[in-house]
Amino acid sequence: MTKDEEERLILVRRFKLRYRRLVRKAGWSLKDDLKPAGGFSGVFSTWGRVARAGISLIALADVVLVFVRMLPWAMKEVDVSFGDNGAIRLHVPGEKVEWMTGVAASKLWYNTRIKIPPGGAVTLEAWGVVNLAVHRLVTAAIDDTIPHQPWVGPHGVTLGANGADVPKKDTAREKLILHRKEGELPRYGLLLACLVPSNAPDSDRPGKHNPRPSKFHIYEFDDKDDPIRNSSSETCELWLVVNDVVLDEKNPESGKLYIETVKTEIEQSRSYTATDEFDNAVKTLEEEAGKLGDTGVPPSEKLMWSKILEILKGLRQEATRRKTAEQRWNYIEEKGYWDLWYDDNMGEFQVKCTVK
Repeated sequence: MTKDEEERLILVRRFKLRYRRLVRKAGWSLKDDLKPAGGFSGVFSTWGRVARAGISLIALADVVLVFVRMLPWAMKEVDVSFGDNGAIRLHVPGEKVEWMTGVAASKLWYNTRIKIPPGGAVTLEAWGVVNLAVHRLVTAAIDDTIPHQPWVGPHGVTLGANGADVPKKDTAREKLILHRKEGELPRYGLLLACLVPSNAPDSDRPGKHNPRPSKFHIYEFDDKDDPIRNSSSETCELWLVVNDVVLDEKNPESGKLYIETVKTEIEQSRSYTATDEFDNAVKTLEEEAGKLGDTGVPPSEKLMWSKILEILKGLRQEATRRKTAEQRWNYIEEKGYWDLWYDDNMGEFQVKCTVK
């Protein structure tokens, strides 16, 4: 609750309390005292009426005073505008500036374009849920099982927090988490923030080519309302991201860890056939079946050979589709697909940013 809302609530409560004590509790009203049966002069017919009328007038004056004090607040103008990147800006003249923005779970670092002046600070409030493994969510829904990665809020969760079994490959991927505190388990889905100078070169800015910006501090979202301060001498912009595993082209360990996790995934897949020997064998059988289907096969058996040929083609397509771990990594390097795991995320957080 903001300071203005607290002040308004106090005034309203004070008005109700005084009115009840001075008017309703006594069982009479100002109207009854000012207009008695004997006319206006009857107000002062007894000392009791005089006292009651006086108290009623005092109560009325107090109510008017409360209203007068609330009037400036009610007449304040709120300036509503949009920032460079779609964030909504709310500002009451003479008070702090508030921004409303969103950060998608699929975005590897998002520049809100919200500017923090030198010496200024920003506090964050966040709502919403995200899922960091959409393909598993769909599979779990089909199989009626608990998904390995649940829907999470801006505070994030650790693996297995929802009671689901943690796959071996996920344990290996923990080493690729974008951010984690030393000595603590990584929190998937945690909202992270970073202040980056507006004039910073592209090479220093966060993104898929620089997922862990070493020149700038990464802040974790919490409920302590701790401000994120701009201690630099330059105006900075607020960047946001959802914590997840990510590949880093600058880190040679990324390739090794990726290949390790993919190999683990391949070993757990019953239908995988990885060797080139199998691919060549299927190709040869396919060619032979095609020849037999054209010549030397009685018409009554052509249907059987056509079915065999169809099965062999399907096996070869499966072998081709499921590439080896090294081939997958070569594809990632060639395409620069460092944020591939972020493409498997869904949902967004709504974030309120208060600039002080």
